[in-house]
Amino acid sequence: MAFAQCVRENGVPDFRDPEPGKGMGEGIDLNSPALTKAAEACEELMPAPPPQNDPGATWSTADKLKYAACMRDNGVPSFPDPDAGGGFKLDDDPRERPPMRP
Repeated sequence: MAFAQCVRENGVPDFRDPEPGKGMGEGIDLNSPALTKAAEACEELMPAPPPQNDPGATWSTADKLKYAACMRDNGVPSFPDPDAGGGFKLDDDPRERPPMRP
């Protein structure tokens, strides 16, 4: 919110407050000189980018295989091993799976 207010105060009066799941919204020219200048002036207030969901970044293949085996041993017999991309492809209907507990 502070970043949006700062951008408005620095030459982009139609810059809207962010909305959950929508960010800045539509209609903003990200390449406009006015926005570039305002963003530079407000840089210390710029929110951090959302985290990237890269399952391969934190789990080794060995850990993923252990996780899959654990899921099978604990009530999800059809839980697959990770695929070549490191993800788990769940083909069955999730409503038929036992609930996963945290």
